[in-house]
Amino acid sequence: MKLLDSVYRLFSSYGLAVVLFLLLFFLILFGTFYQIDNGLYLAQKNYFESVYVIHKLGPVAIPLPGGYTLLAIFALMLIGSMIKIRKTWSRAGLLLAHFGVIVM
Repeated sequence: MKLLDSVYRLFSSYGLAVVLFLLLFFLILFGTFYQIDNGLYLAQKNYFESVYVIHKLGPVAIPLPGGYTLLAIFALMLIGSMIKIRKTWSRAGLLLAHFGVIVM
């Protein structure tokens, strides 16, 4: 039960949300820069429809999780946060917004 509880705490934490948003920011930034030289289709396939990405910034290779990986973790995080939110009528809009993001 301790393992399940720690996994639940991880997927409902604000720290994970911040890290995911930063990784999504860098993925979109590097994908946009890649698109300038290689076109939209290749950028979409290599960055946003992949499990991992290795972006080359000059001689330095930067490994990043791809779009599929980040969005799967983001969906798990949304489900964890929906479980964590107190279920009262005053929080109904918040629950509805989270559920809408999961459906999309």
